[in-house]
Amino acid sequence: MTTNRYASRKFILAMLSLASATWLVSSGAITPGVYQYVVLGTVGVYITGNVSQKWVEKQAAKVEATP
Repeated sequence: MTTNRYASRKFILAMLSLASATWLVSSGAITPGVYQYVVLGTVGVYITGNVSQKWVEKQAAKVEATP
């Protein structure tokens, strides 16, 4: 499955999360420390999701190739 990296649901959700956290810290609703945890968590989940997706696709390709 080839999908444009910038049109994936994971990417859009990550960008919306980061944009909302940025807006919240700029308006003073959250502290910079909370913002740091949100950014680290968002990036970590995004990377984990991409690695997991690649692994699942690889496993599915192995199953399809098995006679």
